[in-house]
Amino acid sequence: MNGLGVQTKSLADTGANGYLVINKPFAIRLSKALQSPIRKLPYSVPIREFQRKIQGHVSEYIRLHLTVEGRWIYNCPFVLLDLGAQDVIIGKKLFSRFRILLDSAKSQLVWPKEYPPTPSWSKEITLPYHSRETSIKHPAYQSDANRLDFAIHREDRRRAGGRSMEMKVINSDYEEITDTPSNPL
Repeated sequence: MNGLGVQTKSLADTGANGYLVINKPFAIRLSKALQSPIRKLPYSVPIREFQRKIQGHVSEYIRLHLTVEGRWIYNCPFVLLDLGAQDVIIGKKLFSRFRILLDSAKSQLVWPKEYPPTPSWSKEITLPYHSRETSIKHPAYQSDANRLDFAIHREDRRRAGGRSMEMKVINSDYEEITDTPSNPL
């Protein structure tokens, strides 16, 4: 969306009687990052588990573009559910709609000939996204960044205060050290 993309892994689940399902916390972060709003369904839909018992209800969705093996599917509705360990589940209704077959022996999808890879003339910025990580900050890098921020802040305060540092200029022609005035004006 908006020239940005997020790369994640999904579960191809032919037992899931749905189109596309996205983990709710993951969807909330994507909504903010990609500026795609989470919307309300016109009515609440019951969710049944594999034993046909009602497990909960879904009432929200988000529209995102989906790229699978180089094929773009635009404005896909992803319903929001708490999926636990999964970020995205591709359900049997999407496989049925596009007549995609699962080749479990080769661990690949078999696409019909009428759905070749989508040609692309522009480069999308795609980032890997690890939804399980609460922070992508590496402690060593973060401490360096904090030190740099502090040094910049200290230098900004010094400049705002009107003080300047005394410098010693070494002139190689004369081989002598001269002091520059701290306030030349």
